[in-house]
Amino acid sequence: MADRSTENGVPAPPSPSPAAAAPAAAAVTRSTLVWFGLGFVLLSFFAAFLGSWLARSVDTAAPPASSPTPVASISPDYAAAIEEILPAGSAVRAGSGVPESGKGYEGDVYIDILTADVYLFQDDWTLVGNIRESAAENLTGETGASGETGAQGEQGAQGGEGAQGPSGAPGAPGTQLSLGIGAPVDDTCTTDGDVYIDTDQLAFFECDAGAWVLFGPVEPEPEPEPTAEG
Repeated sequence: MADRSTENGVPAPPSPSPAAAAPAAAAVTRSTLVWFGLGFVLLSFFAAFLGSWLARSVDTAAPPASSPTPVASISPDYAAAIEEILPAGSAVRAGSGVPESGKGYEGDVYIDILTADVYLFQDDWTLVGNIRESAAENLTGETGASGETGAQGEQGAQGGEGAQGPSGAPGAPGTQLSLGIGAPVDDTCTTDGDVYIDTDQLAFFECDAGAWVLFGPVEPEPEPEPTAEG
């Protein structure tokens, strides 16, 4: 059979490339477009999220001036502040140091993690308490009713004997009583108040200023002599 390229003396046109190559190129282009579109959607979502976050964190209406040092002032009615401390839509934030003035929304709460101070945003940040020092005290509820008296417990075991106590101070000298026959000698009178008894005459002497003084018995009064009329 004669070659078609020379049939009738006219060269045949060149054969076209295989048809399968064209679809392969189209598939690569479609995949690239799909990934490009997906990346664009993700970037758009991230940009929208970042813009929303920056809009809440930065107040563009009035740029803040230099941050003044906040004046620590405890709210006079802390209980009322607690009732309004977390209204709907408020946020709780935490950071190091005092919050920046003007950066917040009404009802937002800020906790300084360095000092445990708690700030409430009401027109501006106001110090309302400290978690370590006063939060528990200010959040204490009312005192509950007294409970019923419990049953009497069992008697405990006898304790051990205690240690010997210290010696007491010496007491004042007591009265010394001496017995003898005959009157006492003044040389033996050394302590005022001592008593000497003469057992022979049954006489009582008391030591006074270095001398024995007779104080008994009292001599009976002499009986009156009878008269002629008696």
